[in-house]
Amino acid sequence: MRILRIRPELKRSLCLGLAIWLTLVTLAACVPGNTISPSPFTEDPSLPTEAQTPAETTPSEATPAAETLAPETPAAGTPAPTAAPSTPEPTEEPELRPREYYEEHAYLCSVTTDSRIVPSLYTEGKMLPDYMSDVFYTSDSPGGEPTRENGDLWLRLRPNKGYSVSSVNVEGSYSQIENPGRDIYVIRGVNSSLTVTASSKRTPNAAAGDTLLASYGYCISESGMLKVSWTEAEEEPLRYVEVIVSDGVNLASGTYDGESGGCDTVILEKNTQYTVRMRCYGYKHNGSFASFSTCYIPDARSIAFPRVEIITEDYVWPTCEYVTPPPGNIGAGITNATWENSVVKIYDASDNVVYDSSMNYSGEEQYLGAKMKIRGNTSAYGTKKPYKIKLSKKCDLLAPFIDRPADGKSYADKEWLLLNYGTDIYRVAGDAIADLVGTPWSPDHTYVSLYVNGDYRGLYVLSECVKQGTGEGDSRWRCPVEDDGFVIEYDAYWWNEPMYFTTPSSENFVMKYTFKYPDTDDFDENSDAYKYIKNYMTEFELALRRNDSSYLDYIDLNSFVSWILVADYMCLLDSGGNNLYMWKKDSTDGSKIFMGPNWDFDSWKWMTDSVANIHREGSHFYFSQLSHKKEFAQAYAELFYKTYDKVAAAVNAALDKIDSNSYNKLYRLESKRYGYGSYRTLDGMRISFNTWIRDHLEWLKSQVG
Repeated sequence: MRILRIRPELKRSLCLGLAIWLTLVTLAACVPGNTISPSPFTEDPSLPTEAQTPAETTPSEATPAAETLAPETPAAGTPAPTAAPSTPEPTEEPELRPREYYEEHAYLCSVTTDSRIVPSLYTEGKMLPDYMSDVFYTSDSPGGEPTRENGDLWLRLRPNKGYSVSSVNVEGSYSQIENPGRDIYVIRGVNSSLTVTASSKRTPNAAAGDTLLASYGYCISESGMLKVSWTEAEEEPLRYVEVIVSDGVNLASGTYDGESGGCDTVILEKNTQYTVRMRCYGYKHNGSFASFSTCYIPDARSIAFPRVEIITEDYVWPTCEYVTPPPGNIGAGITNATWENSVVKIYDASDNVVYDSSMNYSGEEQYLGAKMKIRGNTSAYGTKKPYKIKLSKKCDLLAPFIDRPADGKSYADKEWLLLNYGTDIYRVAGDAIADLVGTPWSPDHTYVSLYVNGDYRGLYVLSECVKQGTGEGDSRWRCPVEDDGFVIEYDAYWWNEPMYFTTPSSENFVMKYTFKYPDTDDFDENSDAYKYIKNYMTEFELALRRNDSSYLDYIDLNSFVSWILVADYMCLLDSGGNNLYMWKKDSTDGSKIFMGPNWDFDSWKWMTDSVANIHREGSHFYFSQLSHKKEFAQAYAELFYKTYDKVAAAVNAALDKIDSNSYNKLYRLESKRYGYGSYRTLDGMRISFNTWIRDHLEWLKSQVG
C-alpha cells in the first residue's frame, strides 16, 4: 500500500476538509476521543484508566499526587490512587459511542465502540489527525493519483487496561479484514463508506508470578527523576504498563504505552525509601506485579572516597534464579545469572575518573566495554547483592588505590568482584593476617562506594577474583598455575556446578570438589585432566591415613599451615563450610597441592576461647588429621610464635589506610538507603576487634605447645 504524501496544492483542501469535518461532528453530536501518545518521554505519558472514557477526562478533573511524588510533567487525566490498583470489578456494560472519520478524498468511516475502547486511525506506527483520514484509503491509479477504489483502512481499537476487544463488526463494501496484532485492524479493498462496531470484555489474569516482562530496570537521574524501562516477553506484547510509586504514605501512578519500552515517572525526595510496583496489561492476559525498592541518595557522590558507577544498557538490572539443594545436601544458591552490558566508571577520592570502560567506544557501542552480573550463593539473597564485572580489555582496577610492587608484572585482568560486605572490617582483617603469616597469595582489594543506574548501593569491596593467575609463575599473583594446572574448591554447592569429582572421604558427604580452572567447557569426566586430579586427591587422602610422612609428597605444608592459622586467628565458625580453595601448578609429579587463598571471613570472632571450627574431630576436611602429624604441628607452632604478637598491629595498620570520616558518612547514607536501624563507625569496629583479639590471642598462646 502506498501512503499518500500531502501535496502543497491539497493543503487548502485539507483545511476545507477540516472545517467540513468539524461541522459534521457538531451536527452529529459525536464525542471525539483521545489518541495514545506515541512516546511517554516527549508527550503526556498518561493513558485513560479503566473507569474513564477518554473524552470524559480533563486536566482539571485529575486528582494531583502528593507533592513529594509529583511528576515532572503532570500526567493529565490520570488520578493518583490512594491504594495499589487491582483488577477492576465487573461493572454494567457501557453504552456504545459513535465516532466518524472523514475527509474529501476518503469514504466516511463511522466507528462505534463502548467507552472502554479508544478508536484511532493508524499507519506506519503513527496516529494521525482525523482530517487526514484519506491516507488510509489510497491506492495507485494508472495516473499515480489516489483513488477511492480498493483502498485499505487501518484502524486501531485499543481497550483500556484490564480489557480486550471481544467483537468487531464491519458493515460496507470491502474484501477482507486482517488483524496483524497490537489492536490494529486492516480492512482491505474498501469500496464504500463503512460502519464499524466494537465491544470489550474483561481480560483474565496471567498465572501467578507471570509479569509479562522479559526484563525491566530503572535509573535515578542526578536530579532525582525515576526512569523505568522494560522489555516485553516474546509470548505476549504489552498494551499498557502501570507504574506505581509509594513512599509508604503517598502514592503516585501512571499508565504508559507498553510498546514504548520506558518512561519518566516522578521526582524522588532525597534520602527517602520508595517501593515501585509495575503491572503490565497485555492482549490476552493481565500480568502479575513486579516490584523493586530504591532510594535517592545523591550525597554519596560528594564524599571524598573511591567510587564505582555502573550504568547498564537500557537500565536493565542483572537478575538470577534462586535454587535449593537436592534432598540430603546443604546450601542455597543462584543460577541463570544474566550478564548486562554496562558502562563502568571508577573515581578516586578526588572525584577524578581513573577508569572508564566506554573510553574506546562511541554511541550505542559504549556498553560493549564491560558487563556485570549477580554472583555468590546465599550472599545473593539480600537486597544488597554482590556483583561480578567483566571488562572487554584487561585493566588493573586497583592500581590507583593500592601499592603494587615494582616487579614488572602486569596485574591487569578482565574479571573483578564487587563484594557486598563493605560495612564490616573482616575482609581487611583477614587479608592483613594472611599477608602477615605469608600465605602464597591473598586477593587485593579496596573499599568503594557503589552506584548502579544512579541508585546508591552502599559500601562495597572491589576485589580480585580467585582464579588462574596471569603472573607467569609469580606466586604473589592469584593462583599461579600453568595451562595444565588446576584450581579446585571443596564445595558445598557442588550440586549447582556443571562438573564435580569425589574422593573416598567425600563420596557420601555433602561436599564435593568443583573446578575454578580449567573451565568445565574445555574438558569432561572422561578426559585425562579430570582423571588426573581425581586420582591425585584420592592418593593424598590414602597417604594421610598412613602413620608416616608420605602425605608431604602431595601437599605444600607451609600453605596448609598458614591457611589454618589465619582461620584460627580469626576464629572462623564457618571455616569448613565453603570457599576451601586449592591449586596445583601443573599435571606433573613435581608440583604439589597448595592451600588457599583464604576467603570467607564473615563468621569471624566465633568465640574467644576456641580455634576455628574446621579443627573439630570428624571434620569433613583434612585439618583434624593434619594436626596429629608431628611435621604439621611443629610448623604450626613455629609460625604461631613468629606472628601472634604482630596480628593486632597488622590489622590496625590496614585499617589506618581507610579514611574513617568518609567511610562513616557513606555507612550513614547506606543505613538510610536500606532502612538500617543504626550504623557502626569504623573506629567502633576497630575498638571491638582490638578488645576481642587481645583475649583470643592470650587463649591461643596457652594452647599452642
